[in-house]
Amino acid sequence: MKNILTSIIAAFVLSAVIATPGYGQESKTAMPKFEVLPSAEYDFGTIEQSQPVTHVFKIKNTGTEPFEITRTQASCGCTAAIASDKLVAPGKEASIEVKFTPPRGSRGKVTKTISIYMKDIPQPVTVLRITAKVATDLEINPVYIQLMGAKVGELISGKTTIKNVTDKPVEISEILPNMTSYADTSSTGQSYGANSVAIPFKNFKLSITPPVTLQPGESIELGIELTPEYKGQVNGSLRLRTKKGEQFIQVFGVVRDNPKKKTK
Repeated sequence: MKNILTSIIAAFVLSAVIATPGYGQESKTAMPKFEVLPSAEYDFGTIEQSQPVTHVFKIKNTGTEPFEITRTQASCGCTAAIASDKLVAPGKEASIEVKFTPPRGSRGKVTKTISIYMKDIPQPVTVLRITAKVATDLEINPVYIQLMGAKVGELISGKTTIKNVTDKPVEISEILPNMTSYADTSSTGQSYGANSVAIPFKNFKLSITPPVTLQPGESIELGIELTPEYKGQVNGSLRLRTKKGEQFIQVFGVVRDNPKKKTK
């Protein structure tokens, strides 16, 4: 009899709690929600190499509680994002202004992301994405020159092909080289880190002397010849300048010891 009475009382108390207005509903509705307007992705289309572009994303609070935008973080230094407001009330919007400046030498399709960090919200991070096609007047294939089989004291060469991909003549006004020899001072010849010494490399020859004009669709080979003086590595770049901007060609190679030559 005692157990039956206890069960009846417990059932009565439970039914009274459940019948209380708003019970079990607040946790489902009283929470921050957001929506990115009109989309979390934006395509700038085709842009020039030196052309900064800007787009504004909107983040709307579609919930019943405010939330805070704590910070924004872009995937690289060429992209900046600024939030117009930190605290976003229900029904209100915050603007995220994104500015993208193509990195020097960039070309073709590029994609960058911006992470938006928020507080007091079930999804604390959302990612915005921007894309663009950076126009170029020259196509370089390959985009590097690899010096294969380099040995101390022996002439080595490498080349790449440059093509005018526009419908107008393009002038290569300058080619600015920046070459460095990383001389390996280790006894084993296998370490290029702490045992290497950077020495500016001056003894090289390019196959092109600017200014050079390429007609639409025309290609030309750009070659480099050099004689390494030190075992280790040769690294550097060739910077090509046109009216549209600059492009970079990486140059690299491992220099082996040469028993026939005196190694420095």
